[in-house]
Amino acid sequence: MIAKKSSSFDWIINQISHNKKIEFQRIGNWILAGSGNYEKTQHDGRYRESCNTYRGAKTCEDHKMEAVKPIFTRCRKLDCETCFTAAASERARGIENKLLSFKESAENEDIDIGEYCHIILSCVKEVSLAKLRSFDVFKSFRREAMNILKDNGIKGGVMINHVWALQCKNCGRNLDKCICHDKDLEAIISHHFHIIGFGYIRNIKKFRKKHPEWVYVNKGRRKELYDTLFYDLTHCAMWRRSDGGLNPSYTYFGWLHPRKCSTKQLKAKWKAETCPKCKKVLKEVIEGVQVTGDHPQFTNNAPMRQRAKKLGITTAGRSLSDIKKRLDQCILNNQNFQLHAIEKKMRLGNEIKYKTIVKEYEITDIEGLREEVAELRIRHEHGRKLYEAKLKKRKEKESNGYG
Repeated sequence: MIAKKSSSFDWIINQISHNKKIEFQRIGNWILAGSGNYEKTQHDGRYRESCNTYRGAKTCEDHKMEAVKPIFTRCRKLDCETCFTAAASERARGIENKLLSFKESAENEDIDIGEYCHIILSCVKEVSLAKLRSFDVFKSFRREAMNILKDNGIKGGVMINHVWALQCKNCGRNLDKCICHDKDLEAIISHHFHIIGFGYIRNIKKFRKKHPEWVYVNKGRRKELYDTLFYDLTHCAMWRRSDGGLNPSYTYFGWLHPRKCSTKQLKAKWKAETCPKCKKVLKEVIEGVQVTGDHPQFTNNAPMRQRAKKLGITTAGRSLSDIKKRLDQCILNNQNFQLHAIEKKMRLGNEIKYKTIVKEYEITDIEGLREEVAELRIRHEHGRKLYEAKLKKRKEKESNGYG
């Protein structure tokens, strides 16, 4: 199950593509991903002059024209206006690796933590606003949220911080519910946490009774984690320090905290992009490609399905990976960047592989995890049986003509 993407990100990308600074309500030193850190950048939102510029092309030796792709330089900074999506992707892969490594380590010890769930947790606005004005105060607020999650059945995971939501000035509704033809949008403060973790969250009524100032939305289980993590990171909130640096937008808690899930070793691995047709590793293009412009403008970069529809690409019955392949082709021909490939003149070089450092993790207290998971499952099973008994009793009343 993959998280449904919001048109909020589509609006943000459109602002960037038209060289508009993203406007959002200010509170403390919080900034939005992709909004630019002007103390550290080239004062146009880029960290380096080479950010998002063309530096080569790659393709498959058997499918030269079908698989040809440009290569761009990225700084991989979350606050860079032109590279923040690459930064979000890189961090999403790292978080996914840790979550899956933890799950695999647990399964190797015959501990089944189940699939990861996606929870959105928020506090009443008056309280959260007061907690956002200082990062030290916010850290205590975040710790409180983690403890609430752990006490209510989410025993470990990653928490991503969001400060804003997009709202239409005309109707006062959030963007996903706005039906205005001409939207006049603003990024308003609407603080919440996104959590990817394992466990079973307490029933919403019992949760609200115990924590009246807090509310959660359960978005379901996730077999695939990357898409959810990537989307959440593309519009996360970060605290900008006085030196221009950024405090992390996400943190691990519970059994995924570094003290309980520590780095076992680092391994260098070589990743290679493959041809969508034959799965061969793509090679560097030495000759046969000409470009106009040095970087593309993604006017409708996300969400993928909405962008595809705007470009006339049929999405019904297609997987996200298939849609992405079709969208990639659109990068090669727009008003800002064009790649011209001539198959007869194309000469290829070496295979292109990227060196990455992959972390392997280990759980420091296996027996402690085993006991907690067993206890968690007993509590969950007990709650399920109570619910089924209550449901059965209600159906019996209805069949007898009551209620």
